[in-house]
Amino acid sequence: MKHLLFISALLIMLVSCKKESTQNAENVNYLNGIKLQLKDSLSSSDFQHLDFTNTVKTSIPDSRQIFLRIPFINKSLASDFILLQIENDDHFSSAKIFNINQNIQSVAKKPTQFNGDIQIYSLKRNLLTNSLITNGFIDAFHNQQNNSNPNLDIAVVIIPLMPEVIIVCSSSGGGYTYGNYYNLMSLYNGGGSGGGFQGGGSMSSGGYYNNSYSTPTINNHPTSGGGGINNPPNNNSIYINSETGENLPAINVNQYVKCFGNIPDNGATCSIKLLTDIPVNNDPSKFFDWSTGSPGHTFIQLTKSNGSQMVQQNIGFYPDQGWKTIITPSPVNGKFVDNAYHEFNASISMNLDPDKFQSTLTHIQYLSNFMRYDIANYNCTDFALEIFNYRRGGGNQLTIPMYDLPGNTAPNGSATPQGVYQKLKEMQSNNSADAPNITIPGVSGFAGASDGPCN
Repeated sequence: MKHLLFISALLIMLVSCKKESTQNAENVNYLNGIKLQLKDSLSSSDFQHLDFTNTVKTSIPDSRQIFLRIPFINKSLASDFILLQIENDDHFSSAKIFNINQNIQSVAKKPTQFNGDIQIYSLKRNLLTNSLITNGFIDAFHNQQNNSNPNLDIAVVIIPLMPEVIIVCSSSGGGYTYGNYYNLMSLYNGGGSGGGFQGGGSMSSGGYYNNSYSTPTINNHPTSGGGGINNPPNNNSIYINSETGENLPAINVNQYVKCFGNIPDNGATCSIKLLTDIPVNNDPSKFFDWSTGSPGHTFIQLTKSNGSQMVQQNIGFYPDQGWKTIITPSPVNGKFVDNAYHEFNASISMNLDPDKFQSTLTHIQYLSNFMRYDIANYNCTDFALEIFNYRRGGGNQLTIPMYDLPGNTAPNGSATPQGVYQKLKEMQSNNSADAPNITIPGVSGFAGASDGPCN
């Protein structure tokens, strides 16, 4: 019996070892095939200086795009790497070499703006693109008179919505950490839409980005071009929402408010809703540089109904020159925009009687006469909170956590869409009295239509 048990255990061990060896062989073969391709395509010097042990694999959600990034020895994945487009999980269709440098002086002045330069080479070290990077945008991708090689097959565009390089700021315990994120689709395709892929929307409305600083060690092999490696880790990309309201025309608030007068007050049901759209879905700890990227958005929805009649308006507050032109902490001219169908990640609604509803509308009209946009002290979230709280009970005002925005010095912190989301999430989790009025969609939802202006 002991002999039989020993043979059985030995067989199990042999099968297990065989299975593990097969899996390891598959993993090794995956990148060994890539290495063989690169060895035939690169110079001997470049190949020997590749740091295969820190290879990172990125799969772009909602698409079949897969990228491998291989840094060079003693170089950061944020600055010097080869970017491979993978097909069929076993070979690459094409590749480029990248050298990206950040301007250190610019970092000291504005840590949330990426300024510097980029060089893109073929695997044979032929220069394809040599360009400055301004506020995250690669100049050569957005200028017909660019520095790209004219023979390079690049789709040159006129300023896409999202930059190729962004700075993501994470807040934790009152402090901030910054990390470079690259839109790999845009880097690889030389501009394109600037947005990459996303589900259920236009390519120009956002983009998938990957952390350029993530250089995990995936085994204990020495850092050398000849070292063996296992299957590289998948460094998940994140989807960034862009805020398009800055590009929309200003509305006449008086004409939007006038529509509610067409519905009788007697027997009417009125409500106001506060909606927030955070820049990184499912991650309220992250937000962008407020002058170059998407900071998210907070807006209000006003509804009045009586029988079969109903009017609904979605109104948001913006700087009239757009996020990318805000280069001063001083207040700038503001504008109101129709936020119909705008995305949101959390909302809270409140019913008002017709008199309180009308006084709220009157207050919006009053503010529209003189309000100026101040990113630190009076932004879209400040406006939406003021309107929502205007006729809310004095002891029941909605207050949110405030943040010290990078580059701004508001003494009590600034209101952000992130703060609204976190407050509503907390209220819902604590089953507060307002919990039934809070909506937090699985990923994101969309506000309804607006009725528009009335003459």
